[in-house]
Amino acid sequence: RMNQCMARHVHGNSLSARVFSDLELIVQAFCTHMKGGGQMMLDFDSEGDHQRDPKQLRRHAEIAIVAKINCVRLTICLALAFVAHCWLLEAAAASHGEIEEDMLSQVVFLCMRMQGLLFPEEMNLIDEALSITKDRIDKGASGLPGPAGAFAGRHADS
Repeated sequence: RMNQCMARHVHGNSLSARVFSDLELIVQAFCTHMKGGGQMMLDFDSEGDHQRDPKQLRRHAEIAIVAKINCVRLTICLALAFVAHCWLLEAAAASHGEIEEDMLSQVVFLCMRMQGLLFPEEMNLIDEALSITKDRIDKGASGLPGPAGAFAGRHADS
């Protein structure tokens, strides 16, 4: 039984490492292959004559820069969301959704980093999908050990 647990742990570690390696590969490939208005970009008209419009080249360069920035910021957000998701799953599996105070601060920190990277309309999607509340733990009502008036984070499924 211990060998099965260790095998699952090692397999999970290798899959997690692969996720982040693949995310890095996505950013690297996208940013490498996204061309802007540089010397490599050629525009041809229907007759095959070479056309270079400086305004259009500048516009293509600006679009390429924006696309690269969006790729990087959204990939970083995906990585942050994956880490927060794993921590919330651990809390759900280990303690029925109760998040320890130190893990709660880590999840909130990750959410704040995502908020800094995402536009408000993108962050609204995260806020709608994620619900972390702070419930008052009362020994008499819940039967949980700990002093009355202590707080614990709870991941609420909706």
